[in-house]
Amino acid sequence: MSFIIVRNESGEFTQLEVDKLSNITERQLWFINNWYMTLYISFVYVVVILLLKSYMRERKPFELRKLLVAWNAGLAIFSIATTLFILEQFIFLNSQKEFWYTTVCTR
Repeated sequence: MSFIIVRNESGEFTQLEVDKLSNITERQLWFINNWYMTLYISFVYVVVILLLKSYMRERKPFELRKLLVAWNAGLAIFSIATTLFILEQFIFLNSQKEFWYTTVCTR
């Protein structure tokens, strides 16, 4: 049987059985048990960025103009499509009788 330690509403630590928690997934449990890995990964990330920065100091810059234009065009298309989708949902919800209650109060 597995247990996790959590802090309750009053600030005290309590022990919970993992088997009785229906809303916790295996992935979430892995992150709870291996929280320190984020510190290691962050440290390695900073070291790699600093090493690459010193390595690239003496090199010629990359020519990325065309790639940057393509990236920005894709981002613009995605933003427009997302805006249209959200606008469609907003107009539909706004036409409902209880707009404010269904969009704000129930979530």
